[in-house]
Amino acid sequence: MSKEEVTATYDFDGRQTDYYTNAAIYLGLVEKLPPRRNNTYKLSDFGKKILQQSFKDRQLSYCRCILSHKVFANTLKICLERGAMSSTEEIIALMKSSMLYKIGSDNTFERRASTIKGWLNWLIGLIEVDA
Repeated sequence: MSKEEVTATYDFDGRQTDYYTNAAIYLGLVEKLPPRRNNTYKLSDFGKKILQQSFKDRQLSYCRCILSHKVFANTLKICLERGAMSSTEEIIALMKSSMLYKIGSDNTFERRASTIKGWLNWLIGLIEVDA
């Protein structure tokens, strides 16, 4: 799908489309086709495999994708040990020690820390729902 098709199909604005497609690329679920294809995306083979799973298995696969990234796994570990989510500052320190790339400003670190908190809160919510 093109960026415009994703935006229209899911009733996103352009910024949401960028966020969700980049997140899916980061997790290995989507591939961006070469630039000559004008911001066109396709499901990766891994993404197709996950979408064929049952709902519960699909959710577990998403969790595995997220936790395969060091900063998410380390933040979750601290959260579970402490019983509370890490602060933005703590997550930023973890990001910096994880050698994340393409982060050029403190504002970007703060936005990414917010994403980490949001995704981990979603993951923790799955545990609470299934318990």
